[in-house]
Parts: sequence; C-alpha cells; structure tokens
Amino acid sequence: MADFRASAESAGDKPIYRALNRALDQTATGSSREIRKVYNLKHRALLAAMTKKRASSASLIATIEVRGKPIPLIEFDARWTRATPIGASVRVKVGGPRRRIRGAFIGVHGHTGARQVFVRKDLADPRSEIKSLRSISIPQAFAARAVIEVIKQIASESFSRNYAQQLKFMKHERL
Repeated sequence: MADFRASAESAGDKPIYRALNRALDQTATGSSREIRKVYNLKHRALLAAMTKKRASSASLIATIEVRGKPIPLIEFDARWTRATPIGASVRVKVGGPRRRIRGAFIGVHGHTGARQVFVRKDLADPRSEIKSLRSISIPQAFAARAVIEVIKQIASESFSRNYAQQLKFMKHERL
C-alpha cells in the first residue's frame, strides 16, 4: 500500500486524467451496450447523442452529457409495403413483438429528405395532413434505473482498473 501511495504522489495528475478519460470512453460504450439490450437502436445513434467532456491536468473532471429529441420510428426497424392494408410496423424493444401502426406508411420527409414513418391525422381523408411518428428520446433511455446503476458500476470499475494500469505505466516510463 505504501508503494502505491508513493508512486501516486510522484506521478502527479497525469495518471488520474488519463484514467478518467479512458473510463469515460468505456462508460459511454458500456451504457450504449446496456441500452441496446432493451431498445432496438444503433450504437452510432447513441454515441451521437453523447457529448464527452474530457479531463485534463487543469480540470480533473470527466463528464458525459446526453441530449436528444424523440427518435423517429424509422430507426426502430420500420417496415411497410403498399400491399400492407393495416400500416407500417416497428420493433421498438429487442426481442419484443413488431407493433403495427394503423394507417402508417413510410415516406420521404419534404424538408429533410430523410425516410420517416408518417400517419394521416384523418384516416378517412386521403388528402389530410400527415405527421411524423416518434418514440422515446435517448436521454429517456439513459434515465432508466437499471441503466444508471450499470453506468455507475462500469465507471467505478473502469476507473480503478485504468488508474492502477496508468500508475504502473508511469512507473516503468520513468525507469
């Protein structure tokens, strides 16, 4: 224990912020894995919603900020053909059933050019206004208790492991 403290004091802040930054990356990946166990989302969509603020020698704080609007249903494996009389179907949860949305169809958004799932406000009127359908937002997925507990556990374990590895590296670097 004394050897550990002595090497930590002589190494300065460098191993701390290195370990914090590696723990930050591992926490982001681990939280994405945990959310993708529940929701049928892509890893790139989850990482795009995260903003990482890395630690430095001036500031020994590393944070992940998650922002995002409700996710378009097209991201949840949406399917539709003109021959389908009921409407489009989506699978929001992994292993869950496909949910059919009455009167929904997949089209291209006029302003953005992105494919989305739409539904008419008045199903009886074929000229009525259409609206894009959305689901949960990524911050809501992160706010689940199970996800928060896993994030805390991953962050704690990865920081401890990375800090010990960085101290060991710094000790060998000085020799």
